[in-house]
Amino acid sequence: MDEIPIIDHLPGAANLIVGTGWSGHGFAISLAVAKLLADWVTGSERPEPLRPFTYERFLA
Repeated sequence: MDEIPIIDHLPGAANLIVGTGWSGHGFAISLAVAKLLADWVTGSERPEPLRPFTYERFLA
């Protein structure tokens, strides 16, 4: 749709975080996202830079 990856909890599975849709320029940000995902998984809150990548952006 917008060629930006989805990085979010899987709907219905709050204990699972997915990063999918790595096409286009998504590969260019993958190294930075890997660090942020690790921080999110080992912490409790989504890092602020990952907020634009939620699944919910398609529901608005």
